[in-house]
Amino acid sequence: MRKKLHLVLNVGYFATGIFLFLYFLISGWDYYKTPLVERAFHPKHSLLKPSGLIGHGLGIIGSLMMIIGVSTYMIRKRWRKLHQVGYLKHWLEFHIFMCSVGPSLILFHTAFKFGGIISIGFWAMVIVVLSGVIGRVIYIQLPKTLQGENLSKAEMEEIISELLSKLDPLYQREIHKILVGDNLNLNSHKDEYHYKMIKSIFDSLKMIIKENSRRRRIIRMLRDFIQKQVDISNKQKREYLKISKKIISLRTKEVLYNSFDNLFRYWHIFHLPFAITMFLLMFIHTIVAILFGAKWIF
Repeated sequence: MRKKLHLVLNVGYFATGIFLFLYFLISGWDYYKTPLVERAFHPKHSLLKPSGLIGHGLGIIGSLMMIIGVSTYMIRKRWRKLHQVGYLKHWLEFHIFMCSVGPSLILFHTAFKFGGIISIGFWAMVIVVLSGVIGRVIYIQLPKTLQGENLSKAEMEEIISELLSKLDPLYQREIHKILVGDNLNLNSHKDEYHYKMIKSIFDSLKMIIKENSRRRRIIRMLRDFIQKQVDISNKQKREYLKISKKIISLRTKEVLYNSFDNLFRYWHIFHLPFAITMFLLMFIHTIVAILFGAKWIF
């Protein structure tokens, strides 16, 4: 039930984001495609211009969404008293939703008109959003507990041992044989020292591509082996294959742990300065607008 609710929530996030983007794009398309010098004569100008009723409102709502999305996630992540309030991954999903929809609303607030110092803030926002997508991809590659804490090597080994215990000894031996043949040994980490020496982001990416390619090859080999067995039912075959995939996925993530951790550090160095720049310029823009007498519905 909880998984279904989580799925519905994620679908709701995605659908809401797509709906809002398409709604404002389609409803204002005839205005947004109008040349800048002619927009003042467009019937929707008073509504959709950056200082208009809708345009200004989208800027305020979009900014608040980003502030709420960032602040709630950071507080939940860093304040120990809140560590038991929901799973961190669910807070991350809320953060991603708020910080994806918020910038899209700000895009319509600008009415696709970029210029001056504010354009720096806008493009910083674009970079933050795009790098956030990349960060999400890297983040999910690091094995975690339900609370969002990174799993240690010992914890990963314990999970793998539990999964192996669910398999017949014959399949345990076959998995071990295939992994040893592919240098992804269940009991030996002779490649680990090589990964610890990775220095550059390009080496990390190369190793990730290589190991994920090897993971897919190993899964194909195990699938072929399981499908050839005649002493187990199709239901057992599916269950064994499911368990085998989990084992191989964990083993690959364990071998690549240092690579992903390395990439994640690089990502933080890149992502954080642009996020700070974005919020700083947003704050300056807001203060200047208020000082010049800009008002919305209040």
